Amino acid sequence: MIEFRCACGALCRADESEVGRLVRCEACGLDVPVPAAETEASATAADDLREQLGGGGAADIAAHLHDGEDEATRTEAAAAAEKRRKDAEALRQQLGSGGAADIAKALRSEDAGEVGPEAGAAPAVGEGGPEAGPALAEAAPGVGEAGSPSAAPAAPSPKKKVLRGRERAEHHITFKRVIWVPALLVGLVCLAVGVCAGGFRIHPLEIPDLLAGKPDLYAMHMARFREKLEQAHIPVDGFDIVEHGGEAWAVPEGTEHRKTNAGRVYYTNAAGFDEPAVNAEDYTKSQAIEQRSQSGLLWFGAGLVAVGLVLVVLSAILYRDVRLVRSARAEAEAEKAAGAVESPPAPRPVSEPGEGESDKPAGGEDAGTTESEAEPPDASPRA
Repeated sequence: MIEFRCACGALCRADESEVGRLVRCEACGLDVPVPAAETEASATAADDLREQLGGGGAADIAAHLHDGEDEATRTEAAAAAEKRRKDAEALRQQLGSGGAADIAKALRSEDAGEVGPEAGAAPAVGEGGPEAGPALAEAAPGVGEAGSPSAAPAAPSPKKKVLRGRERAEHHITFKRVIWVPALLVGLVCLAVGVCAGGFRIHPLEIPDLLAGKPDLYAMHMARFREKLEQAHIPVDGFDIVEHGGEAWAVPEGTEHRKTNAGRVYYTNAAGFDEPAVNAEDYTKSQAIEQRSQSGLLWFGAGLVAVGLVLVVLSAILYRDVRLVRSARAEAEAEKAAGAVESPPAPRPVSEPGEGESDKPAGGEDAGTTESEAEPPDASPRA
């Protein structure tokens, strides 16, 4: 039977003998021609494939095709595994006996620049045969290459030269000549100010007032307080300080005193009368100044003294270098001058007498013969 679709969409069936004829569609009642050729070709191809595969339906054909694809995949995977095994075996022969861990360790040692003794000496590429060469070159490109960076040890970094003696003294000699005097002056000033601040409790800002004859703040407050005590007939070296009303009050030492609600303090004198206490504000200010000088000025002076000592020592070292270089250069100049004086002048070349010259003195041996002693000429007349 042949199955085909009508134009209305209904499925129609007809015998293969009715190919090309008109059959009536049971759904719409129209006459529809029965199609040919494709159904027969498909059936023929299916029969041929079924015969080749040994019979079976469409499910058997699909399973056989799937098995063929799996077989090809397995064959390709087996070939790749065999190739990897051969490469690993060739690499193992090149690097020595051992498993995968030993090969990996040898490769790591080669990357670090040193091949361990357990990995064996790495021969040149190609000693293990034609199969080992490519595998070794691919797995360990640095093995066997004489000029590879991994085979050459790292060059040690050059050490910095330590200058000593005259070379150390001549280093930055121009700067040393310029700086040693200012360093000495600044160091001496720091020493002086530090001693004044730490030893005598004199602040640097108070030095101009002292040079001008003005007393410092501590002395000024103490002078005012003593003046108030003298006016109240209270001994300067015998008084007590009483705190009341947020202020300090001075009363004679050992006397009774009372405090009022107004914030004042009264003491009982020798006659039994109440006398007002003396305001001790100046005394408290002087004590605060003294306390600050005891702590702050001490550390300030100690710091200045330390800085001054460092500068003085540095100046002495610089001056020593300057003197060393100066004396060395002076000795060199003196030796150069002495060598020039002691060396004799080059001798002048003596010329040899020529062929026509004689080494006799001027006039020759007969220079002493007078003209009168000479033989007279022949006076005979000519024939």
